Amino acid sequence: MRYFLALLLVSVLLYGFVPLWWVFVPATALAGYWLAFSPLQGFAIGLGTHLLFVGISVAILNESNDGILAYRIAGVLGLPSAFSMIAVTAVLHGLLGGLAGWGGALLQSKKRAVA
Repeated sequence: MRYFLALLLVSVLLYGFVPLWWVFVPATALAGYWLAFSPLQGFAIGLGTHLLFVGISVAILNESNDGILAYRIAGVLGLPSAFSMIAVTAVLHGLLGGLAGWGGALLQSKKRAVA
């Protein structure tokens, strides 16, 4: 819980300065390395972390401009609605976070095998 709150605080503070994945991919890989006992747990840690941040960014960004930006980007990508754009973004970020956590957990398992 302490790690989760620290990650959330750092990400909110850095949100305006660096892109999303510059903060979350290394942090999620470290979380998978430190907290996961199996690659599946690492994937779950990463998936949950990234989906949480997508929820935060939707609440902040999408609501601050009444969904205009998501609607226009959805139109450029050929998606039917702004909600579909948000859903595609959530799936992609979830997979990115899951793979980062999985990679961190695999690094930990390699370290255990060598030691």
